[in-house]
Amino acid sequence: MFEGHAPFKPRYVLPDYARFLANGSQWLELEGAKDLDDALSLLTILYHHVPSVTSMPVYLGQLDALLQPYVKILTQDEIDIRIKRFWRYLDRTLPDAFMHANIGPADTPVTRAILRADAELKQVSPNLTFIYDPDITPDDLLLDVAKNICGMQQTAYF
Repeated sequence: MFEGHAPFKPRYVLPDYARFLANGSQWLELEGAKDLDDALSLLTILYHHVPSVTSMPVYLGQLDALLQPYVKILTQDEIDIRIKRFWRYLDRTLPDAFMHANIGPADTPVTRAILRADAELKQVSPNLTFIYDPDITPDDLLLDVAKNICGMQQTAYF
C-alpha cells in the first residue's frame, strides 16, 4: 500500500493490557491497578498511547477477563455504572468503527455489565466479539449475547 510520505506506524498493535494493568508503566509514571476504578483509568490512558496508524487502538483487549480481577467488593450495580461510563467514553473519544473488544467465554459480572451497556447505549463502537466455549459458556449467557446482537442497530457483526 502506498500511503505517501509519513512516519511509519503499524496498523495493528496488540499491547499486553493485563501486564500493564498489573504492573503499570514506568514511562507513563503509573502504578498498577488496585481496583476497578484504577483499571478503567489506566486503560483510558493507555489507549491514547497505542502507536497505530490511526493513533487509536484497534483491539481493546479481552475486557471482561482483564477487568474482572479488579472488581473486588463492588456490587453489580456499581460495576454496571462504571462499565457504562467506560463504554460511553470509548465511543466518544475513540470513534473508530474498526475498534473492537472481546468478551467471554466465562460468565462474569463484568461480562454481563458490558452486554448491558452495549445493548442500552446502542453505540457504533466498540464492536464486540463473543468467544463461545460450550464447556464454559452457560446457555443463558449465550441467549443474552444473541438478544444483544438482534437488538442492536449496528451495521457490522464479526
